[in-house]
Amino acid sequence: MAKVTCAISGLRFSCDYLDCLNLTNEAGFMHPIFAAEQSTLYELYSRHCKGKLKTRDSYLLFLAFLHSTNKIDWRQPANIDPFSLSGIQLVEHNITRLVSVIEKTEYIRHPSFSQPSYIVTENTCSLDKIGEWVKLWKENIAYFYSDKASEREQQALQKIENKLTYLILSGEEPERFSRVIANWADKVAGFPPANAELWKKTIMSCFSINKMFNTPLPLLKEIKEFCEWVIGQKGKIKFDVYSFNMHQNTKEYLSKLNNENIQFFPEGIFYHDIPKKLINYDIGLILYKCNNLNYVFNAPNKLFEYLACNLDIWFPTEMKGAYEYVRSGSSPQILNLDFQNLNQYNVEELVSTKGTTYKEDNYFCENIYSRYLKFVIQDNNE
Repeated sequence: MAKVTCAISGLRFSCDYLDCLNLTNEAGFMHPIFAAEQSTLYELYSRHCKGKLKTRDSYLLFLAFLHSTNKIDWRQPANIDPFSLSGIQLVEHNITRLVSVIEKTEYIRHPSFSQPSYIVTENTCSLDKIGEWVKLWKENIAYFYSDKASEREQQALQKIENKLTYLILSGEEPERFSRVIANWADKVAGFPPANAELWKKTIMSCFSINKMFNTPLPLLKEIKEFCEWVIGQKGKIKFDVYSFNMHQNTKEYLSKLNNENIQFFPEGIFYHDIPKKLINYDIGLILYKCNNLNYVFNAPNKLFEYLACNLDIWFPTEMKGAYEYVRSGSSPQILNLDFQNLNQYNVEELVSTKGTTYKEDNYFCENIYSRYLKFVIQDNNE
């Protein structure tokens, strides 16, 4: 069998016939994975996330995703031992973020948008800068949306957000929200024109509007008990509450509190602004009553939203559906607490991250919804 050194991965592979043929990476031949379609890479990525790929295969998949950006000039193959601890960590620490930024980049169709390119040479073939490259790609997307979007697009988005706020606060029929939210998603994400209407219909058909905006939230007891505990900590804990969809008695209680360590923001936060706000916090609180089985055996979206923003999470012991995510040895920490008996805990120990190691999570909607939409679209086309 002929022996070939891949011009990108630096790994040796074989092909049939011509046993005497031995090609170096300088010949420019690549492993077949670098010719695979994007859909095939995503299928392999799903297997990687489930731990079903071998170490060498995960390494090749990572490089294939990197190559698929068309922003890497491979003048030298990667010089990494895929079986070494550093090689395994490089793949595990970066592949999810790489896939996420690739998907976000694909959704931008504006002709002025372009990601920066990088050259792999003898000095950079260890790919130790890959984290910085992915970060810069991500920041470039954020910059495009914040500074490059036209004033007209910004005004259109603001108009939809204002309408959504009005519908939530006015008591209008909840069925009207799904269309407004679908239009908002289209403006924010910049759906490709050819698929925009189909994707908006998908969003409207999947939305459970009544559950989102028509659920009573009588949290006065839970809020009051937690506020009293915060006050008793004498400045060791600061508690901020954001909500424009709150039961009136709870809103009145929070508005009348006069404590420097508790702040209430009745204007709430628009959903897409939440990550920018949460960066200022350390802990995300889940204060669900768990007064029915749906809440008891439930891991709410808020848990994964907090995780995506690298916040520690406190949730009630009654919420059994979130138990599988509990962890205290890694950061962010996820703790189940008895909110009715908070005085049994040492607050310094609760908030301490001493001795913990950072654990990156894979709970990002971009990693799931894009493939879900592709599946739905493909299914409809068939």
